[in-house]
Amino acid sequence: MKKHQLFIKKCKQEDGNAIIFVAMFIVVFCGFVALVVDGGSLFLEKSKLQKSLDASALAGAQDLLSSQGDAEVMAMEYGAKNGYSIAGAEVWTGDHFIQLDKTTNLSLTFAKVLGINTAEVSAMSRAELKGNLIKSNDVVPIGIEKSGFKRNESITLHFQPGNKNNEPQNGNFGYLDIEHPEYNTTRDKIKYGVTVEVSGDMYESTKTGMRWGQVDQGVQYRINLDSSKNHCQQYKTANSSCERVMILPVVKSYSEVSGKSNVKIVGFAAFWVESISQHDVRGRFIEMIASGEFGNKGNDFGVYGVRLVQ
Repeated sequence: MKKHQLFIKKCKQEDGNAIIFVAMFIVVFCGFVALVVDGGSLFLEKSKLQKSLDASALAGAQDLLSSQGDAEVMAMEYGAKNGYSIAGAEVWTGDHFIQLDKTTNLSLTFAKVLGINTAEVSAMSRAELKGNLIKSNDVVPIGIEKSGFKRNESITLHFQPGNKNNEPQNGNFGYLDIEHPEYNTTRDKIKYGVTVEVSGDMYESTKTGMRWGQVDQGVQYRINLDSSKNHCQQYKTANSSCERVMILPVVKSYSEVSGKSNVKIVGFAAFWVESISQHDVRGRFIEMIASGEFGNKGNDFGVYGVRLVQ
């Protein structure tokens, strides 16, 4: 065979190899494109789903104190608003937690060339109620003795000489002398709240004097702010949006108080004000979800925060 014929034959053989290499390159290229484009889509879908479940879990947790059923419904409604339908089988609740698990199918684009049409995207979110409020910026500086704390029972706070029910004696009426850069009067501190933190050595000084007029004005101011909020008128439906729910510091004991003395702060309780009468504020200590800092330093008196744990 002549040389030019051998050359033509060899070229034809290499043309076949080139076609194979081109075909392999196209497959590999499509794989990389699928990895970049569809992989990016999967990442975005995962992020969107996770954010939606986190928001839904946090929203549902706000209703855990009402009922687990209410928490489930709220989480499902919030998920729908964020573009994801959450079924009842995808929600788990307990006394102090709500957990959502969801899997969606995402339609792929370039991966279809490789025979992969869809991919599953899964996410899980769990929100829990955290007790032990240790710091709040909305504290009404009227200390309640720990032994006098009774959850959901009708309680009367007395602000008159000869206090009853283990209320402070000897010129003290439960007031704490907590400083504020703007508010100097007891009335303003009741109206707007002050910052108090619980720590291992946290003591506050009592403030002597009756000051009923300032208490009356401060508490009435809070009640008036809730006049158009129907849910604030009943202790069973009141929450942190209600000004008539006051965060009160709980003190270890007033038994050694005589005149101006130091008392130990051991936690915080939420007091819903029902009414004001002559020198008395009547209401109930309720469970409530509030903002602030939570930890293990204080005691659990029914004020909770919500946190994502997974």
